[in-house]
Amino acid sequence: MSLGVFPILDSTREIVGICAITRDITERKRAEGKLKQLTAAMEASIDGIAILNEDQKYVYLNKAHTRIYGYDTAEELIGQSWHILYNADELQRFDNDIMSEFSQKGQWQGEATGKKKDGSAFFQDISLTALGKGGMICIVRDITERKRAEEEILREKRQTENPFRQCPLRYGPRRSKKVILPISIESFSNSLAMSSMIFLTAKTWFRKAYPDVEYRQMVISTWRKDFRRCQTR
Repeated sequence: MSLGVFPILDSTREIVGICAITRDITERKRAEGKLKQLTAAMEASIDGIAILNEDQKYVYLNKAHTRIYGYDTAEELIGQSWHILYNADELQRFDNDIMSEFSQKGQWQGEATGKKKDGSAFFQDISLTALGKGGMICIVRDITERKRAEEEILREKRQTENPFRQCPLRYGPRRSKKVILPISIESFSNSLAMSSMIFLTAKTWFRKAYPDVEYRQMVISTWRKDFRRCQTR
């Protein structure tokens, strides 16, 4: 409750009474409490959260959003356009693809490449949600480490699916009957140091590569002879 007290004056401006006005501010206090809780939650979030006005300029950034882009304080970005956080190529992508969809649906979520204060690039998940009067909420997460892990998994998967890709021993087309000898015994030995699961995949690949049984046996025999020849040198 808020209380206001005012004096009552007569014609000679003498105080003859007091007027008290009270106002129930319970709902306002509740709203202020919820706002404080919301602000605290946004500040504690590991995701970068920012609010932009109708001119697409920052009016609020939490600590994570500031840190993700390499800035020390939110004040460095308040009043700035979000365009300073992306390079020219990515801004072109925003203009051509992302913002057109955002304007139609009022929201957009996907991956982009951001630019830190020092100019370095990083991968990010980004979510945009429209607000009234043209503003929007932007939520950003740095996914650089996740992308690196995904690339490493894909690289290992490709090596597993093609176990002889790095093998120094190759056999040419049937007509040419050309054999490329091992580069070294050590590298060839290393290529054989694979798990049973990889060998199972390699065996299946080998049969598909040389479906003719007689020719396949000839290839194996030729490899064995060439390998023995390398050992005796």
